Amino acid sequence: MQIIMNDIEIITKILAGEKDLFKALVVKYKLALYRHIQSKVHNIAETEILVNEVFTKTWERLSTYNKQDSFYSWLLAIANNHIIDYNRRKTKTPQVVSQDYTFEGDITTNIISSDNNIEEDIISSEIRSSVQEMIKSLKPEYIKLIHMKYVENMTYDEMAKKLNKPIGTIKTGLYRAKEKLGEIMIKNKNLK
Repeated sequence: MQIIMNDIEIITKILAGEKDLFKALVVKYKLALYRHIQSKVHNIAETEILVNEVFTKTWERLSTYNKQDSFYSWLLAIANNHIIDYNRRKTKTPQVVSQDYTFEGDITTNIISSDNNIEEDIISSEIRSSVQEMIKSLKPEYIKLIHMKYVENMTYDEMAKKLNKPIGTIKTGLYRAKEKLGEIMIKNKNLK
């Protein structure tokens, strides 16, 4: 028989040493957090990274959680502050996406290395699977543009040279790819 605990009970047990219970919070809130961040960032690759980082920050700050507040509200406050920090960093320095990834027909698989298994547990295979399927449903030219931009981290100029097309065509194609992917995401029940 499984005993259902509320967030405060789970957090109390985590802080008492049952660290594996953090997975329960991740499972409970990962889709809602993903949707929240995606609505503010509008970029799949960045959203996945930010979800991971927010759960990591939540883990690190769990001892500061005030049990009088809703855990979900506290989680969203951490997310909103992290998004603000992320946007500040993004405007100050060029964006660099980790090159630690594999690509075997899966353009959303990033390998996030960590000394701590918590980060690995945070990455949602359900979200990754849904996003992969949605990307695979795009036209091959859109898949290629998304791969070049977000996996290979190519600039528009590099993409234009590689594809022998004007930069404007590349930008328009990528815009249409993201727009189409957004439409698919809205229709997809797994991310609603």
